[in-house]
Amino acid sequence: MQIREKFLLSALCSLMLMPTHSCAFTIQDAIQQAVKTHPSIKGVKEEILMQEKILQQVDAQYYPSLDLSYSVGPEVTRTPANQHQRSSLVRQNTTITLSNNIFAGFATTYEKEQQKALILSANDQFYDSSNELAKKMSRTYLEVLKTKSLLDIAKENTQLHEKYLEQVKIKVDAGAGINSDYMQTLSRYENTKDLEYMARLQHENAIANYKSLLPEITSLEQFQTPSLKKLPAESLEDLVELAKQNYPLLHSTRSTVTAIKAEANRAKAAFYPTVDIVAQAYWNDKVHGVGYDNPLVPGTPGAKETEDMGYNALLVVNYNLFKGGSDSAFEQTKQHKLLKEQSKYLDQERSVVEGLTLSRNNFNLTTNSLQHIESYMNATGETKANYEKEHELGRRSIIDLLNISVEFNNARNRKVSAEYDRLIAYYEVLAYTGKLFEEMSISFE
Repeated sequence: MQIREKFLLSALCSLMLMPTHSCAFTIQDAIQQAVKTHPSIKGVKEEILMQEKILQQVDAQYYPSLDLSYSVGPEVTRTPANQHQRSSLVRQNTTITLSNNIFAGFATTYEKEQQKALILSANDQFYDSSNELAKKMSRTYLEVLKTKSLLDIAKENTQLHEKYLEQVKIKVDAGAGINSDYMQTLSRYENTKDLEYMARLQHENAIANYKSLLPEITSLEQFQTPSLKKLPAESLEDLVELAKQNYPLLHSTRSTVTAIKAEANRAKAAFYPTVDIVAQAYWNDKVHGVGYDNPLVPGTPGAKETEDMGYNALLVVNYNLFKGGSDSAFEQTKQHKLLKEQSKYLDQERSVVEGLTLSRNNFNLTTNSLQHIESYMNATGETKANYEKEHELGRRSIIDLLNISVEFNNARNRKVSAEYDRLIAYYEVLAYTGKLFEEMSISFE
């Protein structure tokens, strides 16, 4: 019965998009849906499957190879085999060959090691792409909420200025007001209207950025501001250590370094001989004119046989003695490639530490500033309330009310911006330390 009720509730939410807690579309939901449906993630999954198939190709080198060859066609010859008489016969050749490599300078061993590392790298790239997408998704989700709040404040500010403008106009029309007050109020109203348009533009841009990640946008009424939790570690040093251990991009590059090391070792195989076992059986018929114009019956004494057949089993050793130094140059190329990837890893590590440090600084600074912003907003809010009372008593002008209203709205804007900037920094820290999916219980198929 409970399962049925949950299903009916879920269906009702999907159809009606009711702005209730039961139908909420949280930041976790947005990230889960993004990593499940985004084309870039699907592309990385295909890369993993491709690398796994390449590993199967490498494993195939440990097995023998069996080849069958058959050819047939006319042949015109004049050879000692047919007493230099012109022969025109239908020639047939059949060969079956079984070959198996037993030593290739450890090339196959290192190639398999390389491919396993590339599979690990592809898996890490999948988590890195998912992590970057989740970080971007969290930012765009929060930007939608942030710009929506700022737009609401801008609308309220416009409505307030419109109300004061009407009051001033009534006084001016009645001859009790000053025209300059009306013009100043009008100019401020026009400015707030322009600010409202700018806030609307930023909100629409935020929605467009969100839709680039999730095209089918859920009703904005279902969005919820997430709660803030503690960072994975207190000190920057501990956070950096977590990032070095867990950041998927660094994992991927480390696996790539391992793959290139194996590739460099595989390049040394050129300095070793290759050893193969080759077993072959063949059957030929009417080759080089043998059997042409033969009066004798095949199989009888003196007859010319038109067939030849046989088999052999050989140990084949190939060893290149000189190749103009190309093998040595090829090995050195792989060594330089390894050094390049190691330098790339160190550069990525510095970038991760930089990004983590900036995000953590943003988190701490916005946390500290919010205390002062809240005090500032409370003080301006109380002052605004006092100004309104004093205005009723004739001690404050509408210009005074406009001044304190602008200051109060600025405080509200700063508080909204700081709160969402802190949330953005929080999720960025989670992403850099590799804790985002764990914190949000994101699952992967």
